[in-house]
Amino acid sequence: NHTEATWIMSAVLAVGQTFRVTRAVTEEVYRAFVICSGDCNPLHADDAYAQGLGYSSKLMHGAILNAFISGFVGTALPTSDTMCLSQKLNFKRPFFLNDVVELCATVDSVQGAPQPGKWIVSFAAMFRVNNRMIATGKVEALIGM
Repeated sequence: NHTEATWIMSAVLAVGQTFRVTRAVTEEVYRAFVICSGDCNPLHADDAYAQGLGYSSKLMHGAILNAFISGFVGTALPTSDTMCLSQKLNFKRPFFLNDVVELCATVDSVQGAPQPGKWIVSFAAMFRVNNRMIATGKVEALIGM
């Protein structure tokens, strides 16, 4: 029964519900991202270069936050039947090696998907370091129950 299934899903993931996940941007995370992306732009790889541009040290790649969203969708929701459909991030401030990043993801909407037993859930995402916003965005995930 689709109506009953929709009620069950809305009880599990309600509009306004917020999830919080923290991740440290360690040397290991940084190196793995550089290897995966191939992005060794000096702004991200060379402290002296970044300092010459007025930063305290090299900036971390903003796309590391995309990887954190993938981890959130895959592991922090109340089911493992999940798939990230889309992400859009707006970067507000740089972040640096060893920063601890908090992702706050708030459910914006829960809609039935074409597949039975699946829902498209939209989240408003906000990333913070030391309570300072570094990025905002939207995430859509396909979630089954």
